[in-house]
Amino acid sequence: MTSSPSGGAHPPVTLLGMGNMGQALCSALTGAGVALTVWNRNAAKAAPFAQVATIAETVCEAFESAEVVVACLSDYDATLAILDQSAVRLALAGKTLVQLASGTPQQAQNLADWCAANGTDYLDGKIFTYPARIGAAESVIGYSGGTAELFARYAPTLRLLAGASRYLAPQPGAAAVMDTAWLSTLYGATLGILQGAAFCRAHDVDVSAMFPLMYSWLHEINCEAEYYHRLLVRDNFEGHQASIDVHLAAAQHLLETARAEPGLTEHFPAYLVQLLTSLSRRGYGGLEIAAAINEFRQ
Repeated sequence: MTSSPSGGAHPPVTLLGMGNMGQALCSALTGAGVALTVWNRNAAKAAPFAQVATIAETVCEAFESAEVVVACLSDYDATLAILDQSAVRLALAGKTLVQLASGTPQQAQNLADWCAANGTDYLDGKIFTYPARIGAAESVIGYSGGTAELFARYAPTLRLLAGASRYLAPQPGAAAVMDTAWLSTLYGATLGILQGAAFCRAHDVDVSAMFPLMYSWLHEINCEAEYYHRLLVRDNFEGHQASIDVHLAAAQHLLETARAEPGLTEHFPAYLVQLLTSLSRRGYGGLEIAAAINEFRQ
C-alpha cells in the first residue's frame, strides 16, 4: 500500500472506483485534506493520485483505516461483486458504505438489506451533476437510506463532493427515484437543446446565436417548473398560461418545420405531437401542460 499525507478535520475515507467520476471525487476530497485511500481494479488509473491519496492493492487493505467507504463503480452488481466476499464483508463491518452508482430503487433496497445483514451502515447517493462540477457549491448529490442522523454525521465530508447535497428520505430507494427525475430532466433538456441546434444549422443560422438566449430560456423553464409544482401539489391542472392544445399547435409547427427540411429528422417533434395529441383526445386539451403527468402513468 502506497501512503500519502493524512488529514484530521474529516473521517478517513476509502474510495472504490477511479473512472472519470471517481477521479473527480478523489480530487475534491484530497483537495480538502481528507485522508483518502483509493482502490481501483486497474491500478494504473489510481497511480496519478499517489502523491495525495493512499493507493491500496486490495479491497481489504483499502478498508483498514477507513470510517467511510464511498463506492463509485459502474453499477450495483459491480459493487456487490467486490463487497460480497467473506474477508471483505468482515473488513467492511462497522463502517459506513456510501453507494454512488446508478441503479433502480429495488437495487438500492437490496444493497441496504445486504449492509444491514453484514453490520454496515448505509447511505445511497445519486450524483446530479457531471465530473467537471464535482466539488462545486451549487452541485447536488441526493442521499437516502440510513437515517438523517447518519447523513448529518458525515455531511461536512459528503458536501465536499457537492456543496448543496441533501438527505432525501429514509427509504433506500428514494435517491434512485430522484435520479430518474434528474435524468428525465437532463435528457429532455439536452435533446431539446440539440434539436434546436439542428434547426439552426439546417437553416444556416449560426448556432452560436442560440446559446446567449439559453439563460433566459432556462429561467423561463425554472419559473414554469415552480408553477407545475403548485399544480401537481393541488392535483388540479386548470390555469391561464398555455393549454395543452396551445402547446400542441406549437409542437405541430416544430414537426412541419422538420419535415420541410430534408436534412432534419422528425423523431423529437413527432413524439411531442403524438404525446400532446393523445392528451388532447383524452380530454386534457384545455388544461395546463402539467396534466401530461397523466400520460406517463397508467
